[in-house]
Amino acid sequence: MFSLMKIATLATIAFGALVSALPQPVASPDIKALVARQASAPDVTTVLTNLNNDLQGPVGQLNALTAATATPDKVQPIVLNIQVIISAAVDAAKGKPAGSGDLFVLLSVVINLVIGAFGKVINFPGVDKASLIVIFQLVDSVLAALIHLVLGLVGVVVALLVALLGGVVSIIIELNLTAVISVLLI
Repeated sequence: MFSLMKIATLATIAFGALVSALPQPVASPDIKALVARQASAPDVTTVLTNLNNDLQGPVGQLNALTAATATPDKVQPIVLNIQVIISAAVDAAKGKPAGSGDLFVLLSVVINLVIGAFGKVINFPGVDKASLIVIFQLVDSVLAALIHLVLGLVGVVVALLVALLGGVVSIIIELNLTAVISVLLI
């Protein structure tokens, strides 16, 4: 026979498992602090590293969505945050030296992170694909500007970058990110 202590322990464990399985809200970034931190970055390597860190919250929110919760109303504010974060990074990177990091790898990590999350959401069964594609296209111009900026620093070796992107190239094409497609020549 179960004692009250065993029942309470089991209930606590079950509740803890339930709470940890639920997606937790991620606070939207403090844009002023983000812009200030990016502006103080000494080089593009640091800007891209910061960008990867800054995108973890909103991309995590996208990855936490399910087929039932991936509605345009929930997705749009997250994508707008991503747009602002990337735009701040582009503005911060302009006129800065490349730095010592591998810019292609850093850029491919950012693109894979963002486009991979977009691809996950767009492939949920039953989502409003047409509306979501329009929302995801909000990031097109700022992502293309980031790619263009990095390619300008390291020389145009687009084939290497496309190879690093791997599977997200098909998602870029599916989302019809025309500015990104034209910069990557795919």
